[in-house]
Order: sequence, then C-alpha cells, then structure tokens
Amino acid sequence: MAAPVVFDTRQFTGADAVFGRLAALIHEKSGIVLSAAKRTMVEARLVRRFEAHGVDDLDQYVDKLFTERRIEAELPLLLDALSTNTTSFFREPRQFKALREEWLDALLESNGTRQLRTWSAASSTGPEVYTLAMVLSEHQARAGGYRFVCLGTDISREAIVEARAGTYPIRMLGPIPPPYRNKYWLACGRQGRVTHFRARPFLRRHTRFGTMNLMARRYSVPSGLDLIFLRNVLFYFDGHTQRKVIGHLRRHLRPGGLLVLGMSEPLVPEGLGLARVAPSVYRAE
Repeated sequence: MAAPVVFDTRQFTGADAVFGRLAALIHEKSGIVLSAAKRTMVEARLVRRFEAHGVDDLDQYVDKLFTERRIEAELPLLLDALSTNTTSFFREPRQFKALREEWLDALLESNGTRQLRTWSAASSTGPEVYTLAMVLSEHQARAGGYRFVCLGTDISREAIVEARAGTYPIRMLGPIPPPYRNKYWLACGRQGRVTHFRARPFLRRHTRFGTMNLMARRYSVPSGLDLIFLRNVLFYFDGHTQRKVIGHLRRHLRPGGLLVLGMSEPLVPEGLGLARVAPSVYRAE
C-alpha cells in the first residue's frame, strides 16, 4: 500500500499558519486541496459555524476545534459548509445523449442480465441521479423492460437530505425536456402558483441515496456496477488522491462497466484497469 501524501503546509505562513492547519485537516479527511488563496472563501462559508461555536473568526474556530477536541463531532458540519454542491439536471448533455443512444444498449448486452445498476459517486442534491433515472426509464420502455436502480452518494449530509426529498425549485427544472418534466415531475406550489417540482413516486422508487466519503478506505456501495458517474470532482484532489479514488471506483465496476468523468477533468492514469473509449469515458477491463 502506498504511503499517504503529507499535505504541504509551507505555503501557509504568518497570518495564514492557522488556516494551514485547517487545510491539512480538510485534505486528510476529504481529499480536497485548499490553497492559501482560498482563505477568504472558506471564512465566508464558515460564518454559521463560527456563530454556532460563539467565536468571531477562523483563528478562534480552529483553536477551539483542536484544543477542545471537537474535530470528530464538528467534521461533518464543517465539510457540509465547505461542499460546493454545484449541480444541475442533464449537466454536460452530450454524455446523456451518448448514454441514451449508445452506452445503455451496450451495457445491457455485455452484462448478461436484465438489470442495470448505476452510481453517482458525488451526487450533491440529486439532479444527476434523477436524470439517470429518467433516461433509464425511457430506455427501459424501448428495450423491452428490465430492472434498474440509480444510487447517489455524497459527503454532504444536508445534500443527501435534499436528494431524498426529490423536490426542486422551478428554476432548476429548465434543462429537463418538457415531455420528461410532464411525465416524471409533479408541480407544487401555493395559491395557484407553481414554485417547486417533486419527482413522481414511480421515479423515486428507482433511486437510493446515502452519505459517503470518497476518502474512506472501503466504499459502502455494491460491487459489479454497470455505470459510475464521478463528474467535476477530481480536480479538487491532488494526483495521489485522484489515483486512489479512481482505483476504488474501478473495484466497484464490473468488467465492461463504464466510468464517466467530467469533460474538463484530467485523464485517468494508466495501470488502473480502465481503457479510454471516449472523451472522459473509461471501460473497466
């Protein structure tokens, strides 16, 4: 087993030294790399945590975490506050077009069963999982019927609570084609005005959500999956962590299964049992 990479805190000097201690903790627990230039952003996101602990600034907050041994209890809330959770339905639509027109037929043919299992490994508040569920539901009707489940996990507990609820403000539904919106979503609102949409029960039955840290030694998801999405996440990690995470994901794919990354992310290193078959798409060997 490769030795863990020690987070380099040499960039954090003077007034940033305390922030460097927090950045090293975040890297150890989540893999996220924070530079000294991110201090202002981190402080803005942690204002509510400062208030919860009765402190005025980041230096006092970090001191309280370490001197009063509050790290274990605070860590989930800290990571929730720092998680970006940027997401949308049908994000990077070319990949979903390829999924509909090419990948799903090939995956069904190669796995030898009448079921498909997908996993969004950084699902945020859930739009990616519900997009997968809609696309698979449409394909299921055309392909003569099969079973499928769409799993979503995220490090943020708050995001997973929202994902399970499956309710989104009307502004987020824009990327969903109108036929899909009418078929899979229920309009909700007050006094005759639509403000939100909720996933219909028959769509939600195909989804599962849970919290999971990509830095965990073992992933609490099934193996033998057909399709894993991990998009727009790897660029938050250093090279060592990227390789570690991709290796974990590969062990949960069946041979012939696909790993789909974000279009702007780095290439998967060689030696991990994944062959590039399209931009940002890799097949498990």
